[in-house]
Amino acid sequence: MKKFLAFILLVVGGIAMAAATYTVDETEQIVITRFGKAVKAVKEPGLHFKIPIIDTAISLEKRVMQWDGDPENMPTLDKKRIYADTFGFWRITDPIKFYTSVRTLQGGQKKLDDLVDPAVRNVVTRHNLIEAVRSTDTPLVFSEGNETQGGRQAAISVGRDGMEQEILSEVASCGLDQFGIEVVFVGFKRVNYVGTVREKVYGRMQAERTRIADLLVSEAKEQANIIRGNMQYELEAIAAEQNREVAKTRGQADADAIRIWSEAIATAPEFYSFLRTMQALEDMPEGSKMVLTTDSEFLSPLKGGNGN
Repeated sequence: MKKFLAFILLVVGGIAMAAATYTVDETEQIVITRFGKAVKAVKEPGLHFKIPIIDTAISLEKRVMQWDGDPENMPTLDKKRIYADTFGFWRITDPIKFYTSVRTLQGGQKKLDDLVDPAVRNVVTRHNLIEAVRSTDTPLVFSEGNETQGGRQAAISVGRDGMEQEILSEVASCGLDQFGIEVVFVGFKRVNYVGTVREKVYGRMQAERTRIADLLVSEAKEQANIIRGNMQYELEAIAAEQNREVAKTRGQADADAIRIWSEAIATAPEFYSFLRTMQALEDMPEGSKMVLTTDSEFLSPLKGGNGN
């Protein structure tokens, strides 16, 4: 019987000990509630004690968490309608205030939706579109018309980074500390035109690219014509030089032939006379008849050396 009572007491003591202790992880912080009212916050990791049954330990996230906003349709200072999609990071700085005001992480996300989205809208409406998409004045190789003023690139005074800092400052001034929340960063995930404006912008961009393409094609054709003209000029110059060399060579050859013939005639005039006679006889049409006298030049090759 005593062993049974000791076992019962041991079980009851174990249950009481389990109900009176809790552990805190390094990634969490605990809010102790007593009859539903927050009475204490515990941030130190390790083993801790509470009053069994009366106290309840509620775990909250200690790490930095991400907030993701919904794309919002809003105007810029230069009257451009855009969708601004933002994101941010936040954490719970005062667990008791957080639990008392918003209770859960989902409630904290909803509170950020209610405070950050208006801050984003207020900042965007105070600046031109180019401020939300660029942070420097680095010259653009190609620029869409909305990023220029009077044919020059629009100046950037604040830039995207500056706008994000303005949003963060405006959110901080909304009194998030009363909810035990701190926003550590707010940034633009994406900035885009609304659908109707986007189609017009794409049309202008396509027209600009087409104009540039036509200009490049025109310049290419001009260069091709120049190259083709230079090639034709060089070909004609080469052909003229070749013709000059051919004429020079032919003239030199004719001169050499005449010189050789002259030397041959001067050396053996009788042989030349004989060749001329043979050539004349060979060129006569077939069946031709000639009446010659005995002293004709055509008969001289048939005569002896003295003409008899």
